[in-house]
Amino acid sequence: MSPSQRIKNASISLLRKFSVGGVIIGMLWFLQGCASTPPAQEMSDARQALQAAVAAGAEEYVAADIGRARGFLKGAERAMALRHFDQARSGAVAAKRAALWARKVAASIDDAEQALRQARAAGRDVTTAEAELSRAKRAALQGQTSVAIERAESSRKLSETVLGS
Repeated sequence: MSPSQRIKNASISLLRKFSVGGVIIGMLWFLQGCASTPPAQEMSDARQALQAAVAAGAEEYVAADIGRARGFLKGAERAMALRHFDQARSGAVAAKRAALWARKVAASIDDAEQALRQARAAGRDVTTAEAELSRAKRAALQGQTSVAIERAESSRKLSETVLGS
């Protein structure tokens, strides 16, 4: 076999190896894209949680948490547009978590307010419960959401106690 024939055969062999490698890499890249599905349910859940938190009045006391949830959701929407589905999923889950927490704070304060109104309507002394609810609202406005929930729960229990006596 002549030297030029050996070079030609080696070139063809090398070209085949690169072609097969390219096809394999292309298939792996395609399969990776197929494996990651759009997080449609997570995005929907996040939007619904955010709407529920806003409807519950969370913006009044925990606007920062609502803002954080909106920020996570916007980031998730941008990631979806870029087809970065794992990143979009993470953002949607974080948005839902922040919105649910904000809703919990708002619901705790609302429950305490309702119990306070009932006790007041029954002619009970609600001074202590009012003070505790005021502390809950102040804590929420200061971003101390765990404290706000505890104080609101305490106010609700105080109102229910005086109502039962």
